[in-house]
Amino acid sequence: MILSLLTLGACGAPHSPSDQAIATFSLTTRAGITDYAVDPDPLKHAAAGYFRDVAVATPDEAAGQFRARVATAIYSEKGVHASLGSAAQQAIVPRLAALDAAARKDDRQGAGLAALEIYRALVEDMATVSKATTAMALIDYAQLAGTARLGAARPDWSGVDAAMAVAGQHWDDIAGDVGDTALAGQMGAALKAAQDGAARRDDSATEQALQAARPSIDRLIAYFKRT
Repeated sequence: MILSLLTLGACGAPHSPSDQAIATFSLTTRAGITDYAVDPDPLKHAAAGYFRDVAVATPDEAAGQFRARVATAIYSEKGVHASLGSAAQQAIVPRLAALDAAARKDDRQGAGLAALEIYRALVEDMATVSKATTAMALIDYAQLAGTARLGAARPDWSGVDAAMAVAGQHWDDIAGDVGDTALAGQMGAALKAAQDGAARRDDSATEQALQAARPSIDRLIAYFKRT
């Protein structure tokens, strides 16, 4: 059952100190994090990963298993909520409600989109991780969000455009830091193809380019972990 304790209001969620402590301990145990008291960003990064897992869950995953996945993600946010800035909290709270509601109806599209926006808000709230780590997480978000918004009954082009803007901005920030010129070229070409496809409102070409970007994104995430 998805967290019935999560009664969300317009201004925030009722996170009791004991509830936060339990959720924080649970999240740190699962993520293997020990220094969150000094730096909460690794914990935010771990929580973001649970929301990403919701977004990339396979469509044929059993409904009960999917609801459990969503419940885990929602609970993980309790462990970081107090450390989030007010802008992040305000962005996340209504999307937690949307995620919960979508999961109850087994609306995978709606749940995935809500989870992605929470993923993005958690990543954007991190202040101490490297520029490349943040940029690659947001490019990852943009690829997933663009693909998801293309997958709607009618493509959400304004959402695709917004995702392409996020990807373009953050790729421009770090492209010059990639020592592997072939990999950088592949990423840049795939992103340009996706942007061009979106500008033409060509859903097939845009989706193909976004899928082509996926291996480069995964390799770049690994590249920056090594450097």
